[in-house]
Amino acid sequence: YIPKVLPAMPVNVYHVLCRKQGFYVPAGNPKKIFDFPDLAGEHIEFVNRERGCGTRILLDGKLLRLGIDPYSIRGYGNEVSSHLLAAATVAMGGADAALGTERFASQVPGIEFIPLQTESYDMIIPKRFMDCAPIKMMLETLRSPEFRSETDMLGCYDTSGMGDRLM
Repeated sequence: YIPKVLPAMPVNVYHVLCRKQGFYVPAGNPKKIFDFPDLAGEHIEFVNRERGCGTRILLDGKLLRLGIDPYSIRGYGNEVSSHLLAAATVAMGGADAALGTERFASQVPGIEFIPLQTESYDMIIPKRFMDCAPIKMMLETLRSPEFRSETDMLGCYDTSGMGDRLM
């Protein structure tokens, strides 16, 4: 994917962490929402994330690949600006489902998390910047046990391989 987006630019890629994306649903998942096609159900109300955020890009890409018209989903146009607001909207009965990260599901009582996929967060650094002090410091920090420990304490992130060069 990187050569398509950054053709002819020499880069290094470093792994940061992985996180799970999935649906926030009310406890017990009363409307049995388990996958993207379920969102187009007649009695399903959805709350969306704002345009341009990674979660919205994930949703729109999945719907496109599945041939689902986004506007066939009730609530597709209802947007909130954070995972926490999406989870809270579901918990308060304002929607039957929202897409978000696992981390925030544990912070909002009354909802369940239905995992859909794991996302890898990687950092792309043009090779011409590799000798810059701030880049060296950032990579040193990323590889440090202290930074990994702090990140692990946030919960719901997989930090294995943090700081490893992928390419």
